[in-house]
Amino acid sequence: MKKIYFLLPFLILMISTAIAQTNCVLQLSNVKTGKKINICTKIDPDKVEAILGKAITLDKEIQEKNEPPVFNFTYDGLTMIMQDNQFKNVIITNKKWKINTITIGTLFEEVETKYEQIKKIYFADYKFKIKDSNGFLFIDVDHLKNVKRLGVEF
Repeated sequence: MKKIYFLLPFLILMISTAIAQTNCVLQLSNVKTGKKINICTKIDPDKVEAILGKAITLDKEIQEKNEPPVFNFTYDGLTMIMQDNQFKNVIITNKKWKINTITIGTLFEEVETKYEQIKKIYFADYKFKIKDSNGFLFIDVDHLKNVKRLGVEF
């Protein structure tokens, strides 16, 4: 009986997460090819490579027996972590990739006008709320307030 009480809140959280992320739209785009995927929705890891191209590295980690594997994709300037066909973490470090209209070099003010700031982490690190999602957008800026690293965490 204790297991049921423990699992019930977890199941409710998982269902609400899935529902919340269905309305979210965050387009991860390859600037050169124009190919895009919505990183808020469920997608098969094989389909990710079919759309974005073959990853430099793709590691599959088996966690525990009844837990889905974790996939770690590495592209030039992009790292992504997926589990259970959902993105958990996406990080962009060069201008070859963008999330919606944000890429490396975007002015902080442009991000600030489109997203609600949650909190400032350190001097040059910021977090922003993603509408209709339980995730957040994070950016690091340089001394000129240009984005030097950005990512999403779900």
